[in-house]
Amino acid sequence: MHDFIAQVTDPSHNNYQSPQQGDNASWESLRTTQIRPLVEVASTAIYEEFSPPPFNVAQGMVGLFREHYGDKYPDADFLNPSKIIDLIQQGKYIFVAILDEQGEVFGIGAISKFDYISANTEQYGRVGEFCKLIIAKRAQGQGHADILTEMRLEIAHELNLESVVSLPFGSHVKSQSSLTTRGFQPSGIALCDWLDVNGTGRRESAIFMHKILDSKIREHRRIFVPEKLHPVIDLAYKLLDLNCARELSVNVVSEAIAAQLPNYLASSRSGMETQEDKASASVRLFLHCPSTVDSAIELAKQADVTGLKHISVSLDVCNEAAYYAVEKLIASGFRFSGIQPLGKTDILTLQKVFDLPADAGIKHCANATKEMLDQILAG
Repeated sequence: MHDFIAQVTDPSHNNYQSPQQGDNASWESLRTTQIRPLVEVASTAIYEEFSPPPFNVAQGMVGLFREHYGDKYPDADFLNPSKIIDLIQQGKYIFVAILDEQGEVFGIGAISKFDYISANTEQYGRVGEFCKLIIAKRAQGQGHADILTEMRLEIAHELNLESVVSLPFGSHVKSQSSLTTRGFQPSGIALCDWLDVNGTGRRESAIFMHKILDSKIREHRRIFVPEKLHPVIDLAYKLLDLNCARELSVNVVSEAIAAQLPNYLASSRSGMETQEDKASASVRLFLHCPSTVDSAIELAKQADVTGLKHISVSLDVCNEAAYYAVEKLIASGFRFSGIQPLGKTDILTLQKVFDLPADAGIKHCANATKEMLDQILAG
């Protein structure tokens, strides 16, 4: 393994070698492969993948977070260079960085393992999340974000991921547009789930953007959801070119049989909070077992006491018993948030938003996103 190359000035210096595709390509093997300058764009931009970065590069990454968010970024680990190095060494993130000729970092982008709230994602499919995309203000508008997205797509293929997701803020049209032009499609909207970390106190919506990489996801599946959700799910499947590969079914096992399934809640965690607005918390739940839905409904009932602003519940809707869980959630005021077709199943997320602002903060780059938003708001 080569030492980290912080600066490459020779345009002919391009020793990029792709790891072997398929089963031998893994998150860990890519993380420990040689450091690779990926591509040079003009004389002042060097794109590199690193694992791990030297301390001064990690400091540069922290500088980007602080430039954009000050001290308000929700995950304090990314304001500490040592913590960033630890996260990369632990394999939680793969970063691609841009350095200028002086070795200063002015752009970063990451892939993380998309984790449905600590659920065993491998049980459902190999999914990566595109995140932590930041370009220094001095370098914006020059196409660097697009190149970082392209590089991460290459890495996703090397990792043999089945699909990739990204959740850009609903107010960031450029982020949505960059993903759309690279084959991502909207598959849902989280309404006012994220807090604005710039300190304005505004609750932000996010767009579920999804790109299918493995053709097996397009194989036929039956999806068990109430008919009330069929129009919006049909729209998401149409955008993802899955409408011919999914059968929305209402022929399910009896509720008595569904109630006999093991009763446990997989996990939950609080969402992002700003320093100024601790009450604007969101909670996300993943139900490994549909019969645990009552726990989620009870949590929603306590929102007035707990100050909860948003709750989302995700579950496997290829499971016949999921039908009743979804039906109960809809009856208690939950509405569609998103559908994620994974390698082995499809995950539906429902949401309940308390004190929903009149303006959900969404600027759309495509009519499809507006159509989906209209259906979600219609309930």
